[in-house]
Amino acid sequence: SITEEAYNFLNNWTYKIGVYQNPSYNVVQFLKRFRPKNKVTLYRAERYGFDINRATNKDFTSFTYSRDFVQNIVEYDREIGIKSWVKKRTIEPREILVDFTLLPNSEEFINEVIVTRSGLSVDTIIKKDETKRYFWK
Repeated sequence: SITEEAYNFLNNWTYKIGVYQNPSYNVVQFLKRFRPKNKVTLYRAERYGFDINRATNKDFTSFTYSRDFVQNIVEYDREIGIKSWVKKRTIEPREILVDFTLLPNSEEFINEVIVTRSGLSVDTIIKKDETKRYFWK
């Protein structure tokens, strides 16, 4: 089962918008158990001219295995006048914080994969003694 601290982090990531806190070192160590063993190809919708992650100094971002899901987001954006595109990225396991599809209670969350924005390893971003950083989500 998932620790309370890890569950709270995942719940906040999935369902809350606003000030967001990077996961603690303990949460990272727990969640790293739920990531693929090999490289994976993932997708996300990106909007032209706006990088939410750079605008918010966010260390992590979400991707999904479903290209069709992302294509639906891009098509919806077009309908409302926003230009966006499907971003495809091959990601190493060390860049993945957690793959929600591998969690024991994955049905409680959206099927997404939290990865580092920069391509750095999770351990490079979250160090054992580092002060917590906050950003907008």
